[in-house]
Amino acid sequence: MMQWTIALASWGQTATMTKCGFTSSACGSEFLVKHNLVGPKYTTAQMYLTNSSSIVPVASLDFYSVSLHTLHEASNKLAGTLPNEIQFLHRLWALGLGFNQLAGAIPASLGALTELEGLYLHQNELTHIPETIANLQQLHYIKLSKNLLQGTIHSSIGTLTNLHHLFLQDNIITGTIPTTIANLEQLRSLSLSKKFLQGPIPNSLGSLSNLEWLYLYLNELTGEIQTLGNLRTLQRIFLSLDNFSGTIPELICQLSNLTVLSLSQNDFSGRIPSSINELNKLEELYIQHNSLSGTLPFVAESLPSLSELVLDGNGLNGTIPEAVFTFSHLLDVHLRNNSLTGTLSPNIAALSRLQRLNLDHNEMTGNIPVTLTSLGSLELASLRVNRFSGKMPNQIGALNVSLKLLDLSANEFTGALPDAMGDLRSFEELYVAENDFWGTVHSSFAQMTSLSEFTVIPCNLPICLYAQ
Repeated sequence: MMQWTIALASWGQTATMTKCGFTSSACGSEFLVKHNLVGPKYTTAQMYLTNSSSIVPVASLDFYSVSLHTLHEASNKLAGTLPNEIQFLHRLWALGLGFNQLAGAIPASLGALTELEGLYLHQNELTHIPETIANLQQLHYIKLSKNLLQGTIHSSIGTLTNLHHLFLQDNIITGTIPTTIANLEQLRSLSLSKKFLQGPIPNSLGSLSNLEWLYLYLNELTGEIQTLGNLRTLQRIFLSLDNFSGTIPELICQLSNLTVLSLSQNDFSGRIPSSINELNKLEELYIQHNSLSGTLPFVAESLPSLSELVLDGNGLNGTIPEAVFTFSHLLDVHLRNNSLTGTLSPNIAALSRLQRLNLDHNEMTGNIPVTLTSLGSLELASLRVNRFSGKMPNQIGALNVSLKLLDLSANEFTGALPDAMGDLRSFEELYVAENDFWGTVHSSFAQMTSLSEFTVIPCNLPICLYAQ
């Protein structure tokens, strides 16, 4: 029977592996042998070593005597540098050394593994990618995220034309996105987030006709994003915390497969396109902290899957359209720091899944609708710094299971705080300062044992609790 000997000097023993399994166990780590995947090329063994309890020098692996298709040693506390001898694993098609303590440059000898299809070296302390990676023409998957990789993304990346997924986020890579990335026609996922990339998105990126996920957030990228409108298969766009500008392109709103659009903390201006209503698969919309203006363009029932609506910190005006209350999957509505006017519609009751409502720092008026108290999942309601008025609904106690934070400060509310507020046992924070509330605070408030913050001053309420 064919055998492979795996020498693990750090454990002081040798494990012999056959096509039917291990004949001996080297240590307390988990050893699994799998084979017979898809097709005849995957009929030989794969080695999985996981969850070592002590630091293991990577040099202790005998790279001369291992002939494997898959070597997976994630979370094994492997330390040191990758040795040049890795080139002798010439039959390897998947190398998984993620979640270890590997340091230094990835050796140029890696370029000898010409059958490699998956390279997983994420969450180590690796510092450089060799240009010889361009030799690995069979690569489908590169995951080098969360390392200390430096330098630029070399233009030779464009030679890896079989690549489907490229993850390089959380490194110290600088420079620009190379135009040769357009050659990766099979690419489905591209993640270059949390780096120091500069310059515009190259127009050539718009030719990646199979791209589904695009993560470019937390860089120093600039310019407009018109070219993304050509990527008809896109499902997720994350461009937050960059320096993009211009208007939100109409073409973006024609990407019918889009589920997440995140453009927050850039310098986009102009109106939110009305064509955004065509994104009927959209689940999350984040455009907070830009320079948008105009009214909210939403049309009734146009975004049936939307769960996150976050438009804080813009210059939006007008009222909250009734259409928003037809988006029955909404969990979070954040519209703070705008110039919204009008009242809060009683139709908010239709948002039965709503958990967080933040309308801080607008110019809204009117009463709190009684129907707000029917939202049994509501955890946070912040209406501070508006011009809401009237009395707080007596039915507020109906939110006794879910509500943790209520902020009504800096409005024009009047009357006494309802006794039923004492039923809000889940309450953690209550802010009612800078209103015209009056009277005494009911003794039932003392039963809100989870309450850690209760701000009433300046107000006409006494600070202490009075027995009734």
